[in-house]
Amino acid sequence: MLAIDGPIDKAVLAISILSSLKLSLVVVAINNPIPNKLVINEFVDYNCGYCKKTLPTITKLIKNFDDIQIVFVDYPILSDSSEIAARASLAANEQNAYFEYHTILLNNTKSINEGFLYKIAKELSLDIEKFKRDMSSEKIKSNVIKNVEFANSLKIRGTPTFIIGKQILPGAYDYEQLKKIILENS
Repeated sequence: MLAIDGPIDKAVLAISILSSLKLSLVVVAINNPIPNKLVINEFVDYNCGYCKKTLPTITKLIKNFDDIQIVFVDYPILSDSSEIAARASLAANEQNAYFEYHTILLNNTKSINEGFLYKIAKELSLDIEKFKRDMSSEKIKSNVIKNVEFANSLKIRGTPTFIIGKQILPGAYDYEQLKKIILENS
């Protein structure tokens, strides 16, 4: 765990502002933004086994805490397919299906490739032509680059990594650990 002091406070403020405004240019927020909600930021890579193990914890937090907001930052660092998957999840967000798509990707145990990503989009009844256009758009590609640059500016080197309050928390946390951190920051 790292405490954030000095210039990084601006980065935390920036991500909190982005999430409260529900701007999906860099991040995607789950739950409606309500003033004074505690924001939990998770940096995620779809090929990360620990991110996959964290999904049930995050889902349980969303269900059990009304006073938190979860913000996912797609941070593809493990492989080329991670970058393609990040673009796909952001393309799904363009059709208001981010969390559903995100959940299917994290529950996946197969190799990620474009055909598989299109199959998920079809299963979610997304407009597949729009999905393909968005996935390859400069906007989405730029957003992924911004996510990586943002994570690098915070010296985040792995996934999952959480930012809760002024703490950067690398690694997978179970429900009880995150619950304790949430209660300490509420």
